[in-house]
Amino acid sequence: MGLSVKEQSPEQRVARPQPPPPSAPRRPGRHAAARDRGYRDRIPNFGRFCEVASRHRGDWWITYDHGSPTPYRAQNRRAEDVVITTSDVDVLDDALTALSGVAYARPYVPATEADAAEPRQLSATVREVA
Repeated sequence: MGLSVKEQSPEQRVARPQPPPPSAPRRPGRHAAARDRGYRDRIPNFGRFCEVASRHRGDWWITYDHGSPTPYRAQNRRAEDVVITTSDVDVLDDALTALSGVAYARPYVPATEADAAEPRQLSATVREVA
């Protein structure tokens, strides 16, 4: 059997490789930091703009055009000819929320009370005929 670590001489001990020291976290380059500051300075209410863009990014491309009188622009990803432009990010958010469709269709849920009454009327008519 082998000797325990305490019983081994320094020559018999195998030196384990030391893990490399943790590297310092990388800071973004000067160019990236300057680019980020540029967006924050050029887009009014930048945080709200990012929030709206993140919420609707599945269906819309959201951009900001600095020189336009209606700088906030949304283009539909499926129908690229559908474009919405506004001068206020909250108005854009309201418009995109109103235009967002249902996540999935559930045909077994009636849309209105009239739709719910239609199958009952149909089944009553079928019973009368039969």
